[in-house]
Amino acid sequence: MFLWHSLYMDNFYNSVRLSEFLLEHKVYTIGTLSSHRGEPCKICDLDRMSTGDVIARKNGKVLVLAWKDKRVVKVISTKHNASMTMIAR
Repeated sequence: MFLWHSLYMDNFYNSVRLSEFLLEHKVYTIGTLSSHRGEPCKICDLDRMSTGDVIARKNGKVLVLAWKDKRVVKVISTKHNASMTMIAR
């Protein structure tokens, strides 16, 4: 019996192509994504984002999410979905 594993990576190693490959081999990937490591074109134009904005794109297997606080942070996951929960402070 083969168990699904989760691999957490930083933006130096992670890419959409690598995440798709590892998912085919029953390994989930989660981590940050660098702009020069194969991010989708639909998530590249982030100049217009305001603080608190979120952009999410999914190709059926891989979720890429960009979120802006002080700067834009891009996350990639084959394990999660794009649902959001509001938390009041």
